[in-house]
Amino acid sequence: MIIDDVRVHPGYYNTPGNAYAIDPGQTYTSQVLSSHCRRISIHPSGHDCFFKLNGSSAEHFIKTDEREYITVPEGSTIQIKLVSSNSGTVYISEYEW
Repeated sequence: MIIDDVRVHPGYYNTPGNAYAIDPGQTYTSQVLSSHCRRISIHPSGHDCFFKLNGSSAEHFIKTDEREYITVPEGSTIQIKLVSSNSGTVYISEYEW
């Protein structure tokens, strides 16, 4: 997984494709991304969250109301869980690259 600065990419101003609003709990909730998706943004609202890609054992943390852009392999699955509560929403937007 690569966390990158999307402002340097030519597709920075692209409109997102599919978008998901996920209401995870304190166990991982999976979301399959579109097969053509190459980049996503993750934005937790309400509580901090952890995420990991494709069943990896490496967890990554995002603070509430932050937005991270991540380059992902085609055909990825993202797993998300909240840190300390069962109330919160995580918004994911897909981008083609």
